[in-house]
This record gives sequence, structure tokens and C-alpha cells, in this order.
Amino acid sequence: ISPCCDFNQRWEVAVGADARKLRTVYYGVNSETYRPAERPAGNPPTVVWAGRINPLKDLETLLRAAALVVAEKPKAQFLLYGAADVDDKPYEERCLRLHDELALGDSVKWCGYTNRPQDAFNQADIVVLPSISEGFPNATLEAMLCERPVVATAVGGLAEQISGAGIAVEPRNPRQLADALLALLDDDKVRLALGKAAR
Repeated sequence: ISPCCDFNQRWEVAVGADARKLRTVYYGVNSETYRPAERPAGNPPTVVWAGRINPLKDLETLLRAAALVVAEKPKAQFLLYGAADVDDKPYEERCLRLHDELALGDSVKWCGYTNRPQDAFNQADIVVLPSISEGFPNATLEAMLCERPVVATAVGGLAEQISGAGIAVEPRNPRQLADALLALLDDDKVRLALGKAAR
């Protein structure tokens, strides 16, 4: 049995798998496709999210955290890359309404689907993943290969994935998510060091 992370291995043992038959096999990502690129000097502090617009990705918490970050750093921008399936359109509409209610304006930009996530990640100072459920997501692995530190929720295998290369926070906690983003935006040395460690 080859779970994609140790978190899943512990879960499989808990529901009856034979521990002697378990071996964690992490996903691989092409390190040539996902490479770091320099961000142009003078760009605003930028946080990037990329994924499916889906309730499990918890974009509502991200939007609330973005409002807290922008209140302290008005020049900060959030670039959200992704699209919703037909079934998730009501959730997308709910997120768009929240965006308006929080008066986020151009501080949070909905960039749509991209087939080149490496370009999206290379726009970032920080990549964020606020999910309430994950296994061992490829998006964060791809961001790490682009030398971007990750702020993500400690769900599934994320905490073990980003250990030493980012900050893990509680799910559904906008204040904690915002504080982690602000801490890295305020400390170039730590942010860049985490990015190097991520690669």
C-alpha cells in the first residue's frame, strides 16, 4: 500500500491496514518545468493562489485573510488562478459576493484558469493554500520548486510537505492565515530563505 503522505499512512493504519505493507511514496514534479524566475523589481507584495474554485479549497477564509493583510499593507495584492466546475458555480458566486462585501476591489484579482501555473507562482512572493482538506497537493510542490515559500493549512499531508519551507496554520482561521502572510511579507530574509529551502 503506497499512500502519498505519512498523514494518509497513519489514517490507513487506524482503519485497519497492515503497517508492514505500507510505504509512503511522495508525488514527483518535473523540476525543469517548475523553475524559479526573478520577479521584476518594484512589483507590489504579491500572494498567489492556484487551484480549483471549490468549497474544500476554502477561498472564503483566504478572502477574509486578504482583507486583514490589505488593511495593514494597502499595496499588497492577491492573484487567484483557477476556475469552477459547473457544480461549483454557486460557490464561486458566493466567493465573488464576499469579495464585494469585503470591498477588496483590485487588491484581489480573479485571474481565471492557467495552463502554466509555474508563471503564476513566479509572480508571487508567497504562495498560499487555505484548504480544509488535502492529500499531498501538487500545486504546493510546484510552487516550492519555483522557490516560493508556502503558507498553508495544516490538513492532510501539507504540514509535512512544507516543513522547513513555509508556515502551516489552522484551517478556517483568517487571522492566523493573515498573520503568517504578514510575517513573511515583512521579513525578506526569512521569506527568501524559506523559498530556497523549498526548492
